[in-house]
Amino acid sequence: PDNFTIACELSDGGQGFSATATGSGSVDGFGYSINHQGVRATTAHPKGVPATNCWSMRGETCDT
Repeated sequence: PDNFTIACELSDGGQGFSATATGSGSVDGFGYSINHQGVRATTAHPKGVPATNCWSMRGETCDT
């Protein structure tokens, strides 16, 4: 089945966080993150990671 393993780390005495999602199964090779400031990033993608902060399903470029 399609699924992601989610992890969250707190920072700044519990005032901040960074959450990551790591794919497995049919979404193996995909990884995403977001922090308390709303900064999103594609951390892993079979077609390459975009150069800018975004979540991408296509790889190498940000989805619009």
